[in-house]
Amino acid sequence: MGNRLSLFEKVKILEKSIVERHLIDGLYTSIILVDQRGNPLEAGRQGGILHAVSWTGIYLMALALKYAVLRDEDVRVHAWDVLRAYRRLQELTSVPGLLARGYVKGHGPSMEEKLGIGVEKVWRQGSGELSKYRWFDHPSHHNYDHAVRGYGYYYFFAADEEQKKFIREDVEKIGRHVYSDLSLEARDKDGKVILNLWGASPRDRPSMRMLMATSSLKIISYITGDKLFEDNYRRLCEQLKYFEYADKDDIGLDLYPRVGHDDAEHVLGDLFLMLRLEEDDVLRKFYKRAVEKIFDNFRHDKYTPFNFIYAYVTEDVSVVEDGINTLHRYPMNKVFEPVMNSIREDYDPSVPLPIDERPLDNEYTWKGNPYKPDGWLARNVTRLYVSSEDPYVMFAVDETGKLYRSYSMGADWDYLSDRLGLEVNDVLVTPHTLRIVLAATNDGVYRSDDGGDSWRPFSLKGYRVYRFIPDEKNIYAITSEGIYLNKNFGSLRWVGLRWVKVIDNLPGLDPWATCFDKNSGIFYTVIGGDVYSLFEGDWIYMGKITELTEVVVSRLKIYKGSLYGVVAIEPGDLNWSVLGVSSDYGRSWKIIGLSKILPGQFTFGSGLEGVKVYDFDICDKGIYVASDKGVIYSDDFGESWRIIKQGLHIPLSKSVFATVSGVFVSGPSGLYKLSQDSWERLLVLNGPGVYRFETGSVDFVYAYWLGRYLGYIDKSD
Repeated sequence: MGNRLSLFEKVKILEKSIVERHLIDGLYTSIILVDQRGNPLEAGRQGGILHAVSWTGIYLMALALKYAVLRDEDVRVHAWDVLRAYRRLQELTSVPGLLARGYVKGHGPSMEEKLGIGVEKVWRQGSGELSKYRWFDHPSHHNYDHAVRGYGYYYFFAADEEQKKFIREDVEKIGRHVYSDLSLEARDKDGKVILNLWGASPRDRPSMRMLMATSSLKIISYITGDKLFEDNYRRLCEQLKYFEYADKDDIGLDLYPRVGHDDAEHVLGDLFLMLRLEEDDVLRKFYKRAVEKIFDNFRHDKYTPFNFIYAYVTEDVSVVEDGINTLHRYPMNKVFEPVMNSIREDYDPSVPLPIDERPLDNEYTWKGNPYKPDGWLARNVTRLYVSSEDPYVMFAVDETGKLYRSYSMGADWDYLSDRLGLEVNDVLVTPHTLRIVLAATNDGVYRSDDGGDSWRPFSLKGYRVYRFIPDEKNIYAITSEGIYLNKNFGSLRWVGLRWVKVIDNLPGLDPWATCFDKNSGIFYTVIGGDVYSLFEGDWIYMGKITELTEVVVSRLKIYKGSLYGVVAIEPGDLNWSVLGVSSDYGRSWKIIGLSKILPGQFTFGSGLEGVKVYDFDICDKGIYVASDKGVIYSDDFGESWRIIKQGLHIPLSKSVFATVSGVFVSGPSGLYKLSQDSWERLLVLNGPGVYRFETGSVDFVYAYWLGRYLGYIDKSD
């Protein structure tokens, strides 16, 4: 920690990032898409701006407090960008006072629409001068609270006369549209109610949601000077019994430990300003008690603005240090990183995680859940195929059936599923030429003649094709209707076209628990612990792995005449997932990794005790095992083992591939390649396609300038 950045250095870097990366065509966006190297995609079609209203409001609050500290006119100049962005959110809807929740530049479906995010919302194309933008309505009560509060902070702490006039015009419209009567409804351009600020809140006592509504009414009254809004504010305070609850021991608010951080962030920020605007002593008492009540619920969570606002209201500065420490630990890398604390031996679900150990999967830190252990994990790569002609050419399939391609041995990737449009189970680059690629899909075999750029349905239409097994010049396909053979005869024309059925599937056959011995031309499979071989068109029973019940083999491979399999065993209260090997084609098995001796059941090996095996692969260098402890390697084919987990961001692996391009492993933190004894990460599939999400840092900027304004943080800190 000795070389850590000061808070002042951090805020300068993060403020610069907000402007350079998150200001897109005049709108500050909460989330942007970046490539695998962290470079932002071209602005306009990035998507990820669903919370632009709230995010921009918080940024306006941060600028307000920054100006109050520095009195720097450049802050006011910059704030004009934010104010104009807010006005555009009203102009897009063409309904004065109705805020568009967000927008993107361009025509056609937005990224969110394509991904199915926010599909319950209504997307519309702008009109007139704004016709180049696509926006969506249905703003939330949180959106309106952040917008009005952002206007209020800036109006109170920083606005010059011209800016105050600009703000009054916009806030007046919001007030007339939503807050002119106590129905508190927002309507779209067709007059349909799309938001009711009441929600399910009680109408006769205080609640978190209605504290936002009353705060907004007070702020609108303060900015506009309109008696209508002050009267509505007082009426609502009386209806909700704020005056009565000011003298009660328990003011309610329906708070529950470890939940409701979103509402708490809103209400505490509201009350900080309300205690400056409100002159009624009884209401001030109620608001102070509300701050104390809310903070007591989240006292141990070390959320910086929570601590600072509580210290300001109560003068209990003992909590300030926790808030400052959180800012020091605030991460500078804001790309959504897969995090999996739930597998840590020291993880305690009753203790909030430090901010730099928590999953970053929310566009605003102070409303996230600090007890949530895991974040947006990477989609696992289940199939990796490397061209035999050029080892730089690779294709990958993830657990959702999406297809990807690399021409750089994994350094860069293209997303191909938008060109194919089907769920892919397996992929094969033909040995004849790397331009011909076959995809096993849920609706037959598709073929590409240009390396994956375009696809056409080719054969086995209507069949679910699970996987391909190449055999020199021929290809086998395991399908829902049986095993088929494609004889190529060395001709590119016939690759993947004509298939001959070899055998029907056995009931319960798992395509991944099936393997092919190229030397003998025999298939092997395991069903429920029973081993079968395919010989001269018939399935032959070979033997049983164990007499124990509930045995499942999820992977089966053959190497130099020996069968290897991932064997899951659940006898009674036991739950093992181990590596098994048979040197007599399935008649007897040696189980590697069970430390408990069950006489008469197995012959036991050693080296993988206490390890859960997910996958394995074998090459001349040895066996690589993907497990819940990382990757375990044996260069003597099971006699001794060592773990290789250096470089893995999460020490858990689900798939492993020993290829001509090297050894690769995939798991919840991404796809990696082995380089000497360390893993180098190549791909993280936890965003749309091959892209990742990056969130902005207004949470830090707001909390920092709040601390500076209150005197809890010094410039030299």
